[in-house]
Amino acid sequence: MLFIFLFNLGYSVDLPTTYISSRGSYTTEFRISEKGKLIGSIGIVPINNFVFGLSYGGEGIIGSGTPKYNSSPGIQAKCGFAGPKFSMAIGYDSETYGTSPLGVYGVLGGDLSWKLIPYIGVGYHDYTKPFCGLEIGVLPSAILVMEGYLEEGNFLFNGGIRWIFEQQIMIEFDFKDVFSHQPIRALKFSYMGYI
Repeated sequence: MLFIFLFNLGYSVDLPTTYISSRGSYTTEFRISEKGKLIGSIGIVPINNFVFGLSYGGEGIIGSGTPKYNSSPGIQAKCGFAGPKFSMAIGYDSETYGTSPLGVYGVLGGDLSWKLIPYIGVGYHDYTKPFCGLEIGVLPSAILVMEGYLEEGNFLFNGGIRWIFEQQIMIEFDFKDVFSHQPIRALKFSYMGYI
């Protein structure tokens, strides 16, 4: 049952959790959001407690007009430790999912029950970005994902719902910057397998 929380490269909506899947696993993911933005990524776990990923995309890929591709691929790396009731991870993420990359980060997480997993962390890329989040199991194959963070003095909140099918395919529908006048709607599609 806990598997449904841990899918998706160890991210909630846009921010990392402490989770790293088992050695030999890989995840491919596509994110679709505002302005026709599409980001594709792949992550692989070559050894225990370490994941490495690459991502690439741009705006205007979905819909009409001329696409504007990112200047370089995004790089993700994370290593971590998991105990019986808590876990921690340090990592780096250069991909821009929202307004700026997270950069170098550290995150702590808890395991209050199989239905409730909180986490708190901080990232640094040009400035400090503290963040926190919560994942709540609502059905055997669905969870609510929530996260909040400070971005240059402004508090931003993202939320969504994630569905898992056959423990390999994930579909997630998100609302980003929920408290703004125009929240951003986003979709994620992921597949998890083993080498």
